[in-house]
Amino acid sequence: AWAEREDIDCLYYLEDLQHAGSLRLAERAGFRLTDIRVQLTCPLPAREREPGVGPETTRPHRDDDVPTLCRIAAVSHHDSRFYHDGGFDRERCDALYETWIRNSCAGYADEVLVVTAEGAPVGYLSCHVDSASTGRIGLTAVDAAFRGRSLGSQLIRASLQWFTEKGCEEVGVTTQARNTGARASTQRVASAPTRSRPGSTSGPTAPRKSRP
Repeated sequence: AWAEREDIDCLYYLEDLQHAGSLRLAERAGFRLTDIRVQLTCPLPAREREPGVGPETTRPHRDDDVPTLCRIAAVSHHDSRFYHDGGFDRERCDALYETWIRNSCAGYADEVLVVTAEGAPVGYLSCHVDSASTGRIGLTAVDAAFRGRSLGSQLIRASLQWFTEKGCEEVGVTTQARNTGARASTQRVASAPTRSRPGSTSGPTAPRKSRP
């Protein structure tokens, strides 16, 4: 009723998978399961600064990196719930992530780190400080042509160093259960055990109406 009054086309409901009856209640209300997400949390011990490895290095983004990062973002997040929802055009999903990384570079994130190869940015990771002691990894991706070189792991290492220098004691990241590569990279790089918390995202409650 509220969604109809407010002209909401898509409404998501996040539930804890440990509550067995929640999904059934959500389904009776008209929701459908679209995603299972996993939240990983890692304490940050004191660590020495890690230099770049080989020809690839990490650094804060520059303004002239943004067009390249947008191009990478448009094709790199196909595991997200928006692509698997079924109610969004893929082109609009591509545009969403282009806008997301552009806004992150413009101040939505506290920092966007990039990894470079052959002098050009080939991947990114956004860093968010949510409180005086807690950090969060946002968007992260590596250009498909440069995957398999552990550049994603290098970005995570650089971000953990960045969060440590900002005084964070813990950092978290949310990813999809289907994105086994991202989960494995995070858990492999973390020097302390990670804690995981699964949850599910359901939606929508009604077909989306076309917009003029």
